Amino acid sequence: MNEGNLFSVAEALFVKPTHEQLDGALEVMASGNCVFHCQHGQDRTGLLAALYRVRYDAWSTARAWEEALELGYHPEFLGLDAGWWAENAAGRAP
Repeated sequence: MNEGNLFSVAEALFVKPTHEQLDGALEVMASGNCVFHCQHGQDRTGLLAALYRVRYDAWSTARAWEEALELGYHPEFLGLDAGWWAENAAGRAP
């Protein structure tokens, strides 16, 4: 795993982020004023933003997914995409 970032671009292609990684990032985001970004601001950022929308803003998964896609999220990043669906299937993102 890339030490300096939650997930590198190469990892985003194939490696699913763990629940612990996602949960930790979301807890930091929910703890107060927070700015988050990734190199391109679409995929890793989009995944976290969509999960945040569902978990903390009470958005539906469909609405959060649609916003992520509209803002440039690429579902072909199979690792990140698997993280999204795993969190939703596990009921961690209602």
